[in-house]
Amino acid sequence: MQASDYQSQTTGVKSYLTPVVFYALCYFFLFSYIAIIQGLLPLYFQTRDISNSSYSIISLLGIVTWVFGGPVTQNLAHRYFSVRSLMLAAGICYVISIAGLSISSAPSLLGLFFAISMFSFAAAVSLIDTETLHSDKTVPYEKIRLWGSLGFIVTAFGTGMSAGQLGATIATQLGMLIPAVCFLILVYQNRALFPDLARYKFMPTQRQHWAWRALPQQYFLILAIVFLNWVSHQTLYIYLSIHLSDLGWSARGITQAWMLGVCSELVMFLLLPKIFQHVSFRACIILSMLITCIRWTAFSLSTDTNIILLLQVLHAFTFSMFYISSVKLSYRILPPEFRDRGQGYLTAAGSGAGSVVARLLLAVWTIYHPDNLHVQFLFFISAVVAVIGSCMALALREHLPN
Repeated sequence: MQASDYQSQTTGVKSYLTPVVFYALCYFFLFSYIAIIQGLLPLYFQTRDISNSSYSIISLLGIVTWVFGGPVTQNLAHRYFSVRSLMLAAGICYVISIAGLSISSAPSLLGLFFAISMFSFAAAVSLIDTETLHSDKTVPYEKIRLWGSLGFIVTAFGTGMSAGQLGATIATQLGMLIPAVCFLILVYQNRALFPDLARYKFMPTQRQHWAWRALPQQYFLILAIVFLNWVSHQTLYIYLSIHLSDLGWSARGITQAWMLGVCSELVMFLLLPKIFQHVSFRACIILSMLITCIRWTAFSLSTDTNIILLLQVLHAFTFSMFYISSVKLSYRILPPEFRDRGQGYLTAAGSGAGSVVARLLLAVWTIYHPDNLHVQFLFFISAVVAVIGSCMALALREHLPN
C-alpha cells in the first residue's frame, strides 16, 4: 500500500451525522473552552485562592502542553494508533481533566488538570483539522471552522449572562463541563467517521529518515511566519482588557470589543471561499500580515474609542484570513504523506511556541514594569515583529496555481 492511501473501516459502527455536520459541531464544542479560558477562568482561579504568580505558572504550563498536543497525536496516528482510538482517548481525557478543574482547589492539581485539558484540546483539534481538510473538496474548511468561532461567541455570551444569576464559579464550571461532555458523546456516537487503522503505512526505514528531508523549504518559512504572527498577537490577548480598563472603558464595553473581533472573524470565514477564488493563499498571507502591522501600529498611537473598535474589526484579517491561508497553503505544498502531521506542527509553531515565547517575554516585562506596563509601547514592538513576518511572507511561493 502506498503512503498516500487513505484507510478506513467502520466495523459495523454507524454514524448519526454527516461528516460536515460532525466536524462543525466538534469545533463548536471544543472552542467553547477558549471562551472560558480568556473570560472566566482567571476569576475562577481567584475563587480557589490561586495567586497571580501561581496562575501565571499554570497558564504557561497549559500552553506548553498545547505545543506538543498536535504533533504528538499526529505522529501517534501515523505510527501506532488509529485516529478513532486517539479521538476517543482525547475526548475522555478532556472530560476527566475538565471535571478535575471543576472540583480541585490545590494549585498543583489545578495545574495538572489544566495541562491535560490543553493537551487533549490540542490533540482533538489537530485530528479534526486534518479530517476536515481531507473533506475540503465537498465543503470548504473555512466554512466548517467558523463553527468554532460561533461556539466561542455562544459560550462567552451564555456564561456571561449566567454568571450574574449563578455566580462566576458555577457559570465557569457549567461552561467547561457541558461542552466537554457533549463533545465526548458526539465523538463516541459518530466514531465511524474516523478510520480505525493508522492513516498511512510506511516502511521502517522511511519512518526514520524520509520526512524532514522531503519537506519544501516554503513550509519552514510558513512555520516561521506563523510563529511571528502569534508572537505579535500576545500583547492583544494578554493586555487589551487592562489597556481598555485604564482608558476608562466599562466591563461591558471591553466585552463588546472582544465580541466585535470574534464576530468579524466569523464573517471572514464565510467570505474566504469567494476570496480564494480570485486571490492566492500567498497574497492573502501577505495582505493579512501587512494589516497586522497597521493594526498594532494604530493601537500604539491611538486611544480613540472609535478607532479601537475599528481595529478590532481588522481581527478578521489578522487572524481569520491569515490562519486559513497558512493552513491551506501548507496543505497544498506538503507531500500527501506529511500533510496531517504538517498541520500539527503548524499549530505547535503558532498558538503553541509563539504564545509561549511571547508570554515569557511579557512576563519578564511585567516584573520590571509592575506599575506601568506601557501597553502602547508593547503594541509598537508587536508591530515591529509583524513587519519582520511581512518581509518573510514576501518570499513565499505557491507551487500550483490557486
